[in-house]
Amino acid sequence: MTEPNDNSEQAAISKWNPAASLGHPEQLGYALTSNQALGALNSAWPGDLNPDRREHKTKQLMKQAVIAIQGSQAKDKLCRCVGLSILDSLVSTAAMDLSLDKAFGEAYLVPFASVCTLMVGYRGFIKLLVNTGFVTHVESVLVYEGEKFEYWRDEKGPHWKHVPDVTLQGQASKVKAAYAVGYTKDGVPIFEVMNIAELEKVRAVSKAKNGPYTAWTTEMYRKAPIRRLQKYVPKTADNLGFELLAAAAAHDNEMYDLNGRAKYVEAHEQHQLEVQQAKSEEWERRVSGEPPTTQIVHDDVEVPDEPAAADAEKPAESAEKPAPDPNDPSTWEIADDGQPIPPVIDEKGGK
Repeated sequence: MTEPNDNSEQAAISKWNPAASLGHPEQLGYALTSNQALGALNSAWPGDLNPDRREHKTKQLMKQAVIAIQGSQAKDKLCRCVGLSILDSLVSTAAMDLSLDKAFGEAYLVPFASVCTLMVGYRGFIKLLVNTGFVTHVESVLVYEGEKFEYWRDEKGPHWKHVPDVTLQGQASKVKAAYAVGYTKDGVPIFEVMNIAELEKVRAVSKAKNGPYTAWTTEMYRKAPIRRLQKYVPKTADNLGFELLAAAAAHDNEMYDLNGRAKYVEAHEQHQLEVQQAKSEEWERRVSGEPPTTQIVHDDVEVPDEPAAADAEKPAESAEKPAPDPNDPSTWEIADDGQPIPPVIDEKGGK
């Protein structure tokens, strides 16, 4: 994560409004340094961790989030998401003790319009199942058309035989089934299989059929039978692993809830109204010859600066308006739509 260039930049970005859109991945890194964000993340981690360990895990998650957004194919959409929804997604990630590292595939930041949502991946559910202590190994496998697959049960439990065809892997349209298998500490297998009709039924009841199921069809198919393995895990009052697994399942059920996203949209719309009002007031001040009082951090965020004491003592009518500085947007002219107009520089370096 890049550090701010100077103290003034750090001070400006520390006032970033979480109701605004993110604007840029690096902005998240700055925003997370606020006491409020750090406090929420540090306290979200489960288990009996000392403060140093919590702070270390929080810093790791912050770096993972910035890298995840920068490397995402949906980077532009994520940068238009309401900042608060991203922060809440990170808190949920910490609360379930998951990673946003793409190499692990445990959880992902997914944009829905202007709201960021945390999606727990099938590998995330595998980790949570293993962390219950009930199973030692879990895997999820897709079965494609043309592959040999047999499944039966008898008095000794589940049995299956699968001969994969590697040339078909990744072709979502040719998936005919998915199964998940786990092994208890005693070596006893637990097994769930779902045919394509059952997988599509799960997809049909999703409130966002064209979301993750379109972008990550095979990932979602793999997750469905893993979710069914949860019913084999005994519920015990003191099992933190079971609580985290249940929390992930509940989160997964609610991640497509459109009503749950309303609070972020309303906060963002209110922020946009406030920004437009601030721009109008700034325009009126500049038309009247008053010095600018607004520093633009990025397209969706404005941070008021305290006027210098010397400037405050000068009568506005006697103050000479400074020439626009190409490197300082606060000195630029303001267009009718409220946007700053960069000065035109001629070949000799003058305006």
